[in-house]
Amino acid sequence: GKEMTSVSLNLKSNPEFTLSYNSQSKTYTEIKKNKGTTKSGNISISVIGNEKVGAYNCKHVRMTSDSNSWDMWVTKDLPAFEFPLQKDDDVANHKIMELLKNNSAEGVPVKIVFLKPRTVIPTITMELVKYESKNLDASLFKIPEGYTKSTVQFDAEKMKSMTPEEKREMIKKMMEENMPHK
Repeated sequence: GKEMTSVSLNLKSNPEFTLSYNSQSKTYTEIKKNKGTTKSGNISISVIGNEKVGAYNCKHVRMTSDSNSWDMWVTKDLPAFEFPLQKDDDVANHKIMELLKNNSAEGVPVKIVFLKPRTVIPTITMELVKYESKNLDASLFKIPEGYTKSTVQFDAEKMKSMTPEEKREMIKKMMEENMPHK
């Protein structure tokens, strides 16, 4: 229920990892991506309709994959760019892009709402706050000065085989390390 700002960096030079930065603790976590593509065949899409999100004309769609679902509002009002919806699954990303295109819903996501499994209850909402087009300094694509590598590493592949207790313990360690001490 708390607002959070997160910065993640996906580098073409190191495509197996996502770097996630925590500005409060001045740490970064390397998140190893899954190599598997086992769930890409189960993805489906339904178009809910046209809606406005902020200043953008959007198509509202619901994506489902097994018991997971999320709503997404995509717009053609912004320049298209490549974005991974399933960070660790290129096959699933390709399928999602095809489904969006086949439903005339391609575009840039400006809002995504992840839903509690088998419900329409939102769990996480991500919304575009500001869009700017400009040349970026090369330093933005390097680990910031003064940041240290987190001692808790996140491996999405290992996470699949963890028990719920092991997952909770890992998340607890990450939160403890990444929360500022009072």
